[in-house]
Amino acid sequence: MGFWEDLQQSARKEFGVGQDENRSVMFDVRKDQDKSTEGPRARQMAGAYRTPQALRAALNLPLDELYTKHRNQQDIGFDVSTPGKRVGTALGAMGSDVVQDSSRRWYWLLNAAQATGDMITEEVIAQVRPELYDRKEVDSKVPATTKDGNPKFKIVDGKKEPIYKKRKVRKYGPGYVQLLAAPAGVAINTGIGLMTPFGGAEGYKAALPSEDDPTKTSNVIGEVAAKYIMGRTGDLLPWDEFKKVRPDVSRGEYNSYKAFKWDKNTDLNPFDDGVMTAPMGAVKWTNEGIHGPELQFLGRGLPLTTGLVPFATATAGAALGASKLGPEKGVFGHDKPIRRGFAGGVTGLIAGEIVGSLLEQERRRRNAAENELNGPQY
Repeated sequence: MGFWEDLQQSARKEFGVGQDENRSVMFDVRKDQDKSTEGPRARQMAGAYRTPQALRAALNLPLDELYTKHRNQQDIGFDVSTPGKRVGTALGAMGSDVVQDSSRRWYWLLNAAQATGDMITEEVIAQVRPELYDRKEVDSKVPATTKDGNPKFKIVDGKKEPIYKKRKVRKYGPGYVQLLAAPAGVAINTGIGLMTPFGGAEGYKAALPSEDDPTKTSNVIGEVAAKYIMGRTGDLLPWDEFKKVRPDVSRGEYNSYKAFKWDKNTDLNPFDDGVMTAPMGAVKWTNEGIHGPELQFLGRGLPLTTGLVPFATATAGAALGASKLGPEKGVFGHDKPIRRGFAGGVTGLIAGEIVGSLLEQERRRRNAAENELNGPQY
């Protein structure tokens, strides 16, 4: 066939490949690696993300041999043997990506600091303890049989007992592995201001403010739901109310912080003014906001002292506890990665919260003293 015929044929084939087929290939690859179908979310997303794989094939770049094997077995392999087929594969993959929202799924997964934090923690723990996603062999409930179809038996204490077929299951349940990331998740939720069920964080309104006192919630259940499910936090209090609870913040700092929160003008140089803003304001950084150094992710602020420090220590604690480092027989028994990892995460969280809180209190004390010297109205 000619160039255009090859292009059209390859584009049609590539455009028709579905998400379920890509995930099926990834599951087969993990089975070949003796891994459970569930894995760290970042790796699962990447393993089932066909667009970059198709573009690599179109550019004649090396591909993973296991993935190539299973794609061919499921008749969704890449045929890039001619220039037309290479161009068609690339065009079909990009068109399919748009129709099936393949690339946008990454944004949907990472559009909250909590989800991004979970993925980071999962990957760190998986690096130090990959066995968490291994499989083990156990007896099934299906009796083993001979070639003639007769049940197999074994003699135990002079009695015949059936022999069962073997099957492989995951060593550790997904819920238990995910538990290791829970302390780091608490750190992020606390830093963002979502762990205040009865009202707003210090200096903020409640998500569902009461008419009598906007710092208190009008509905505790609704407040919890708004914060846990929607990730909503209340707005800053007006200056006259805000300064009563935050004497460490001057009026100028208050106004500058509000401007920083709403500013979406791209500024990729944080060295001139201590502020960085990614395109469209997706990620921001300030060296000195009302919470000190702060990272803003899609509108949610995560202070360095009370958010990022506890997150880092909780993640490090969970990874260290789940790893094979340290004594084999610790407080929680012989090589218990879930128990030890969770204990390490909680310990790291508590340590990080204490250290971060002390740093933040000292920063506020210094700022309050300086504002007092500058005048009663700051």
